[in-house]
Amino acid sequence: MENRPGINYTTLFLAIVILKIMLVRFVIFHKVEIYHTFIAEIGFVLIVGVLIESLPRIMRKIGVLTANFMFSLILFSTLIYNDFYGTIPTYQSLAHVGQLGAIFETIKAFFNPIYFTLFLDIFVLIIMMVMNKELFMPKFKMKRLYQYTLLMCSLLLIFGNTYIVHSEDIKNEKVLVEKMGISNYQLYSAIKTHTKETVEVSSFTNEKVNGIKGLDKAYPKKWLGIAKNKNLIILQLESFENALVGLKIDGIEITPNLNKLAKENLYFPNFYQQVGIGNTSDAEFAVNTSLYPFGPNAMADTFGNRDIPSLPKLLSKFGYRSATFHTNDITFWNRDEMYPMALGFEKAYDKKFFGDKDPIAFGSNDEILYAKTLEELSKYQKEGKRFYAQLISMSSHSPFIIPVEKQKLRIGRKYDGTMFGDYVKAAHYADFALGQFISGLKEKGLWDTSLFVIYGDHSGVQSTKEIDMKLMKEAFGRERLPHEKFNVPLVIVSPWNKEGQIIDIVGSQVDIFPTVANLLGVSADGQTYMGQDLVNSKSNTVGIRFYLPTGSFINNDVVFIPGTKFEDGTAYSLKTKRKVQHSLYKAEYDKVINLYDLSDKYVETIPLSKK
Repeated sequence: MENRPGINYTTLFLAIVILKIMLVRFVIFHKVEIYHTFIAEIGFVLIVGVLIESLPRIMRKIGVLTANFMFSLILFSTLIYNDFYGTIPTYQSLAHVGQLGAIFETIKAFFNPIYFTLFLDIFVLIIMMVMNKELFMPKFKMKRLYQYTLLMCSLLLIFGNTYIVHSEDIKNEKVLVEKMGISNYQLYSAIKTHTKETVEVSSFTNEKVNGIKGLDKAYPKKWLGIAKNKNLIILQLESFENALVGLKIDGIEITPNLNKLAKENLYFPNFYQQVGIGNTSDAEFAVNTSLYPFGPNAMADTFGNRDIPSLPKLLSKFGYRSATFHTNDITFWNRDEMYPMALGFEKAYDKKFFGDKDPIAFGSNDEILYAKTLEELSKYQKEGKRFYAQLISMSSHSPFIIPVEKQKLRIGRKYDGTMFGDYVKAAHYADFALGQFISGLKEKGLWDTSLFVIYGDHSGVQSTKEIDMKLMKEAFGRERLPHEKFNVPLVIVSPWNKEGQIIDIVGSQVDIFPTVANLLGVSADGQTYMGQDLVNSKSNTVGIRFYLPTGSFINNDVVFIPGTKFEDGTAYSLKTKRKVQHSLYKAEYDKVINLYDLSDKYVETIPLSKK
């Protein structure tokens, strides 16, 4: 190496970035193994360092600052993403950065300002560089031979470490990142995405799905066509957890209208979300296609332009018109493509239709959503055509800010200024608006002519603050298990079942499609779907991924969450909430993995829409 006066900022850059990575790993994984961290992370950082050293002298310090800033930004984003979603982002997740502005208030509610310290050293480096007389003169210049040698060693380290970890067949994404390294995981994700096998769409059939599930082809058809020729109204409640149903705080019911519906109709208390990064839009996708969202890819963005078999397309064959109602901008999460192409809705009503009056979250409040939707549904009714209408409520969206004049819930002051307190107030208002919608349906003669389905899209409170955790424990009577926040309500209004009925079978959003098809008496024969009819099933296995490690599942007896693999996973009894022996459930674990694999491959084979 050729000695020169000045400071070697490239070496300083390497040391600082490795230190930052160690700090981020400590926050995410709650531990730092220095030797393992060095092996897993140093390769990519060294490559960047070599590239900086290969720049002309006048550009090296600019290279150091730029690379430092980019590493800091990636690590900063990783921390925020982990806080919000509970998992590690892939390079594919960066495609959704444009959506973050819309959920800024939500992110701000739990954001930790200490994360900004990742950028502080950049200002110190700038000052050091300005004060250094030999501004563009590093201490040494690495010879080309050394650069090439170090580059090759770094590449071997990256690919070797990635291959070794990959060969362990780890399903838990966080464990995979911990072992593989944050940067190496991005490379692994890219290679995995672009080396998927091509499979013919004709090879995916419902017989294949039922074979994996072990379903009997001849299972009974209870209530087949009991709602034949009725309209279909499906309401998706924003951020509604099942824990809200029946919940009282200070003696006041949080969701009195939903409670009444659950008591008098078909209520599924063991129903779970099936969403990935797309959250609300992923729930819409799962319900209307009965296919599993990918996880790190929002289905609306990735497959919104595909000609996917769906509930609106199926019902159109039976004379139904279809429309979706959402007060947000239709371009959010690429719904302007997903609605007409992937899902097949004939018409979509969004912010342009509902306006900006009395906004909550991203658009007009739920009262306006329901009032203006009722006007349109009444027009459909008068035209004499059956319809399928999906409504997406939004007033209970995080960060759960309800205007004072709209707040209907009066509870103790200890809830003021807390996320949990704001959450139950938002849910109470959303339930109040739901009550108005029900009254409107009855007044306009739509209640008795429609099959009405209500479900929650995804979990609600994400705060880990001590005060919120304490208030939730008081409200629910105990600390909740990891899977319980993914438990959302499902209620199917059933006038044919006068006394109401609790159906305990485990279910998820992909099961709504086949359940509704059975009740309406429309045949989905020849259409591939991953769900099953909940009113005609004795057992079910629901996989949850993205928010839990891949391979996590819930069946009628237990919830299972893998560790590094199945063997070191943990199972809890749904009845006792206590740990149980999980080794008996390997077949269930394999079933979930196979179903996800089948669904993923199937949706990738579906051709582009011609619309």
